[in-house]
Amino acid sequence: TEGFVETKMKPILERGVTELDVHLVKLGRHFEKGHIVLGKNEKENEMLEALGKEFKCGVVLIPDVPGPSAFVLDKKLVEKAKKLISAKEEDQKLLFNQLQKIGLKVNSIAALPANTAANLYNKGIDIQLVAVTGEGMLYFLSRDPDLDFSRETIDILLTENEFIHVPAPGSTPDLVTRYIMAGWDAGEEEQSAVLDFSITSPAQLAQMLIAGKIDYAVLPEPFATMAEIKSPDVYRTGDLQESWLVMTGISSYPMTALVVQREFAEANTDALGQILQAVESSIAAVVGNPGGAAPLIEQFDILSAALAEPAIPRCSLMYQSAIEAKDAFEVYLQIMAGLNPDSIGGKLPDEDFYAEY
Repeated sequence: TEGFVETKMKPILERGVTELDVHLVKLGRHFEKGHIVLGKNEKENEMLEALGKEFKCGVVLIPDVPGPSAFVLDKKLVEKAKKLISAKEEDQKLLFNQLQKIGLKVNSIAALPANTAANLYNKGIDIQLVAVTGEGMLYFLSRDPDLDFSRETIDILLTENEFIHVPAPGSTPDLVTRYIMAGWDAGEEEQSAVLDFSITSPAQLAQMLIAGKIDYAVLPEPFATMAEIKSPDVYRTGDLQESWLVMTGISSYPMTALVVQREFAEANTDALGQILQAVESSIAAVVGNPGGAAPLIEQFDILSAALAEPAIPRCSLMYQSAIEAKDAFEVYLQIMAGLNPDSIGGKLPDEDFYAEY
């Protein structure tokens, strides 16, 4: 153990020991001369995340699937850290087993991020896509009303050493933001310099924006509406769906995938049909009457009625069967795979992924 710590300490001593280094040397696996630290278990992941909040430096990456979190001291190494996280396949399998044994076996039906649904299927979890229930709902929020989501803004923020905060590395907000920036000829180095993932929770990002602790963020709904309503100094100055349309010719992209465990579907065909009809009717009712739906949303402790009613029209709720959504779903997955193949499980799902119920 002493030799192990000594190996970790050598590059740290060469650059000068800080208080943060004293904590990091006790944790995880070290890469790139200690500039990347991967947690070895859930406890270490939590400790790395706590250090990120305490010292307010570097970037903490939390993967979509259970596995190592990463504390990245040098923002230029964020992409390297993501690859290291993705390489820990054994750690990732823990998540898929947990979802299968705890989530899907108990619930049989689940609403998941679109790329996560594909990822699970490609990892061998026997699920099928039955419907898409939500499309793109990402917005650029700024405390400067004159800065929109554009290449010009990126250049300004790079010059001023400011950051756009984006939740959850490897998630749809991250990947869509990077895709649009790549379309503006902003390479990985510029992306890493201006995008900050140190706050991974959209709810926390919204609160930080409201409090004036950060100035720019990409947020999904309903958190974009929350920030806009709760602070007169927060402005919605960019619609990422508009940029997506310009670059792809497609009006939006799937964000919420409704999946079913195949075993349940085959054994309960009639019941599944009734459930899907109820989901479709419920979405139509909510979209058609936000004011009537808002009190129910508050009743079930999802969101306050005062926030739910204005957020609903921007949440892009919709219902498309898997077959109806298949073409747009595959285009989205192809684009995500081009940015990060691991985000969808390394390949496009085959035909069996798309249910015909």
